[in-house]
Amino acid sequence: MNLEAALNQLIDQWEEARPYFSADARSQLADLIGRIVPGVRDPHGPAAADALAAVSELSDLLWLMLPAGHPVREAFDATRSLAVLSRGADSAEELLRRLEAEPAGPDAPPRPEEVMSAVIRRLLGVPALSVADLEDFGVDPDAPGLIRLTRLDGAYRWPDFQFGPDRRPLAVVVRINEFLEAHEDPWGAADWWLGGNTWLGAAPAALLGKIPDDTLVAAARAVDPGV
Repeated sequence: MNLEAALNQLIDQWEEARPYFSADARSQLADLIGRIVPGVRDPHGPAAADALAAVSELSDLLWLMLPAGHPVREAFDATRSLAVLSRGADSAEELLRRLEAEPAGPDAPPRPEEVMSAVIRRLLGVPALSVADLEDFGVDPDAPGLIRLTRLDGAYRWPDFQFGPDRRPLAVVVRINEFLEAHEDPWGAADWWLGGNTWLGAAPAALLGKIPDDTLVAAARAVDPGV
């Protein structure tokens, strides 16, 4: 299915799909559509690359928000491999108008799926290495002690903060990832490294090389004093 057909399907089924989205999720949806429009209008212009990225992010958002088997979710999932932006501008603009016309006001609290969507989008947005990058640097993609995040399209990403200037895994990161059981909960481990930390006063990843490694280790042990 092409992008235009997928957009039209979302327009046609919006009233049925709308209850799955809180005001915040609808805002995310509108932002993504807003990024797609200029790329579709000028598929060879400077906005095209960002529009293609927005199509992938939109597919991820719908995959998380809509139930399995939902036709809109499946329609956009089928666009992942289609790097074509030459059609669908009118449909994208019509959908954007509908989303911008959504009434403001009190809304239900975010569902767990929406909270997870926000976390995933934030963590996947940080600089990261691919399998090809690791192989180029001579790092084993299956090396223990590294956080490996999985995109919804199945591609693996290794957050960049785990590697030093020589592109080798940082020993302190590997050690802490073992405390955090990153092999079982990579999202939780990544969130610890990249989220705010009241004890340290900043995200731990931002403090690598700036404070003693032992201080980072102590902060990680505080998550579970038994380790």
